[in-house]
Parts: sequence; structure tokens; C-alpha cells
Amino acid sequence: MILFITSVDVITLPRMMWMGLRDNIDPAIAAVSVVLIADTILVLSARMVLARVRT
Repeated sequence: MILFITSVDVITLPRMMWMGLRDNIDPAIAAVSVVLIADTILVLSARMVLARVRT
């Protein structure tokens, strides 16, 4: 979606991460991916718990 509303010169985060993985291995990229995965799991778990409490 972001590619449709920005210019061609904009590099999105997933593309930057992919280019970084191909060019050089940076521990910061691994750290960011772990944080994103952990946040996703946390949000999904919280939604499941709240759904059970409300029913």
C-alpha cells in the first residue's frame, strides 16, 4: 500500500531489511525482527484472553 502513495525513491522497511540481509549480516536486523515477532505474539495472546473473558 505504501508504494502507491509514495515516490519510487522511498525504500520501505521490509525492503531495507532484505537488502541488509543480502549485503551484510547485521545483529540489529535480527533484534528488530525478534521484537516484531514478540509484539505480534503478545497482541494476539492478549486478544485471545480478552475474547475468552468477555464471553
